[in-house]
Amino acid sequence: MIMGRRHRLAAAVAAALAAGLPAGAKSAPSIAIADGRGGTAAAAPEALLARAAARGRLPVIVGLAAGFVPEGALDADAVAAQRAGIAAAQAALLARLAAPHGVKRFATVPALALQASEADLRTILAAPEAAQVTEEVPAPPALAESAGIIDAPKLWKKGWRGAGQAVAVLDTGVRRNHRAFARRILSEACYSANVDGDSSSLCPDGADAATGPGTAQDCPTSLAGCGHGTHVAGIAMGNHPDARGIAHQAQLIAIKVFSRFETEEFCGAGSAPCALSWPSDQMLGLERVLELADEQTIAAVNISIGGGEYAGHCDGNTMKAVIDSLLSRGIPTVIAAGNNYLNGKVGAPGCISSAVTVGSTTKDDDVSDFSNHARMVDLMAPGSDITAPVADGDRGATGVKSGTSMAAPHVAGAWALIRQAHPEAAPDEVARALVCTGELVTRNYLPRSRIDLDAAERFLGSAPAERRWSFTTDRQAAQWVPNLGDWARVGNTLQATGRVSPRASLASSPFCVGDMEVTAQVRRVDPDGVWYSGLLLFSRIDAQARLSGLWFSFQRDSSEEPGSARIWALDGVDGISGRGGPARLLCRNDRTRAIRAGEFNTLKVISEDGRHRFFINNREVCGADEASYTTGNVAVMMGADGPEHIYQVNRVHARTLDDGASAAAAAGAEAHERAAPGAALTVVTGEGALAAALGGDGAAAD
Repeated sequence: MIMGRRHRLAAAVAAALAAGLPAGAKSAPSIAIADGRGGTAAAAPEALLARAAARGRLPVIVGLAAGFVPEGALDADAVAAQRAGIAAAQAALLARLAAPHGVKRFATVPALALQASEADLRTILAAPEAAQVTEEVPAPPALAESAGIIDAPKLWKKGWRGAGQAVAVLDTGVRRNHRAFARRILSEACYSANVDGDSSSLCPDGADAATGPGTAQDCPTSLAGCGHGTHVAGIAMGNHPDARGIAHQAQLIAIKVFSRFETEEFCGAGSAPCALSWPSDQMLGLERVLELADEQTIAAVNISIGGGEYAGHCDGNTMKAVIDSLLSRGIPTVIAAGNNYLNGKVGAPGCISSAVTVGSTTKDDDVSDFSNHARMVDLMAPGSDITAPVADGDRGATGVKSGTSMAAPHVAGAWALIRQAHPEAAPDEVARALVCTGELVTRNYLPRSRIDLDAAERFLGSAPAERRWSFTTDRQAAQWVPNLGDWARVGNTLQATGRVSPRASLASSPFCVGDMEVTAQVRRVDPDGVWYSGLLLFSRIDAQARLSGLWFSFQRDSSEEPGSARIWALDGVDGISGRGGPARLLCRNDRTRAIRAGEFNTLKVISEDGRHRFFINNREVCGADEASYTTGNVAVMMGADGPEHIYQVNRVHARTLDDGASAAAAAGAEAHERAAPGAALTVVTGEGALAAALGGDGAAAD
């Protein structure tokens, strides 16, 4: 996910470059080996050595203890110095090995790859230059009516067809003579490894690497997995009258990163031989894109490859460094989520936080059954039954394929269209526009945005930096959508009248930014001193009234008790019943004295870089760290305890924050219980999901 992130690299540059190799005692390198599911998992040194002993030589990527900053944050001299430091660390490590085999040196990433013997690994594990050792696990491919689903034709009619942009596709290659790519292939390269006993190169003449015309020709379709890259590239930027690509006037940078594998150990029973991709070849392909970025306008990189099952971000992956450097140059890396039918998990490298991870939808806007679906998925796009160019048949042949492989190039192509329309838009701004304006699709209570290009392009042209509502006119009130419950302008307030059902009374207005400050003056009118109200920020609500966002709740549990404050993370909770989806409790303050019962209270939330501070009447009452919510609307919400309850909103002010704006003054911060980043607090009996926060029946939280 790249939305709303402030990289603040300037202060880190000098420190990282000065860090060099560690002084003093060396800490043991982190180690990861194949987990048997297509990914890797942390392991002890003995397990790594045993793998090497059993195989003779083990392909590994070694992360080096050298300073690194994404290159877009550096000037030319600093880039040269950083690359020199990386080369020196590589040379120092290799000098310790008797006869290093199959070495791949990365120019921009503090790492190298090689085929290591057990003796090599023992030396590497003791070397001061080594910070990380990861076994390489080859990954498979993540297998024009779809253009209409995402409103691409509306941008075509405005003249945005991708001209002047390029899309880089790292895959099995492309069929060069297909009519869809005529005069459109800008550059070609191939990175394909000869690994003794495992794989052989698919580059011309069996070389490990090659650049120039013809080097990225798609591999023969008689080899399982080949032909994939032609279909993927055709979706992103092909120009075929029967299957027009999303950015069909963009150019193609074709990079082949697959090798030929002969055994069922890698290909699976009955599937050998096959084409699979070594992660180190993907890294070399990404470095090639970074090299070309000095000469070409590159809108996005597409990687429709993935393996393994990751429930959280895998930012220890050495590929992240080059993805970050590309991002710092304005080039996002779009990656397929994977086709393992999983909820809560994605494959690698899509699990890298700075990638744009894409899941698949059907043409009926359902999440495809095969698509991995998780909070790490940033965007959705059509991936079921997609027609695009194929690598065999006549020069105009098309075919139908399904997979998150087909969804990802819809997003890469979309990036080219939007960057043509808005060339100054940064990757996080484009990503936010796609997320904020997309059509919500839901599985396992988790809504995600299926891209809508026309809406995203219009959003970029008119996204506000600040909005104020005072509700002194009907026009002001009309800017708020009454998503749930009964809302009306009464006097100079926007007012909700309570009901038993739905559980939530919710009104929202668009303000889709990641770093923001929201202030609202609100009052809860109730007969019994028991109420639940507040702000729902980064809010999303789908057609089934399922709510997602951060719920900043202030409440009274009885007329005799002090008030309390909560911060909840909602993932698709049912706003009608209060049940249904996970609700994670991030902060609890059971004895706040900041609340003025029966009076107007000023609520303020400051959210920046995933850190959230909750104030009531200028007193900080709760805080939370939760980086996965970066886009959505501003909403006011009341728990519906009965028709005699009223929630009045007098005014709301939302503004985008500049760097450092979160250091707000407060009269004093109250003690509160705060979950660790990525964790949640234990929910006490009767304090279940949203039902409890809204005065319901205490449905169990997930």
